[in-house]
Amino acid sequence: MNRLLTLFDYRWPNFEPWEVLSSDGMRAWIDKGMFVLNLDALNLLQRTRDLVGYPVHVNGYLGGKRGYRSSRENSMIRNSAEFSRHVAGDAFDISVSEMSTSDLFDAVTDIGWTGVKEYSNWVHVDLRPVPFGNVYRERLKDG
Repeated sequence: MNRLLTLFDYRWPNFEPWEVLSSDGMRAWIDKGMFVLNLDALNLLQRTRDLVGYPVHVNGYLGGKRGYRSSRENSMIRNSAEFSRHVAGDAFDISVSEMSTSDLFDAVTDIGWTGVKEYSNWVHVDLRPVPFGNVYRERLKDG
C-alpha cells in the first residue's frame, strides 16, 4: 500500500527515509509528497529490527540501491530483475553486522516476508504476491 505520507507521518524509529528510499524515491517524496514504499513492508522491516535486536542495515544506501528504487535506477544495476520487488516498493536487501547471513535468513523466514533469499553478504526480503500461500525461500551463496 503506497500512499501520500508527510514527514510528520513517518513512524519507523530505526530507519531514516534516506536509508530506504533511492534518490528518485526521495525526489518523489520531497517534490510530490508521494511515498513510494509499501507501508506494510516498512512495518515488517521495523518488526525485523525489533526481532533481531540489532541494527538492520539496508544494503546499498551509500551506493544508491536502498530498498525502493525506480525503474530507471533498477535498469542501471547489473543482474537486477526487470520486475524487481524493489521497484514495487516492497523489498529490501538487508544485513546485520552481529549476525551471519544464515542466522539472519533463519530469523526472518517466518515473520511475514513472502520472499526471502540468502546471498553471501546479505538477505533479500520482500512482500511478493504468493499464489496459494507458496512463500518463496531460497538459500543462495555467492550472490
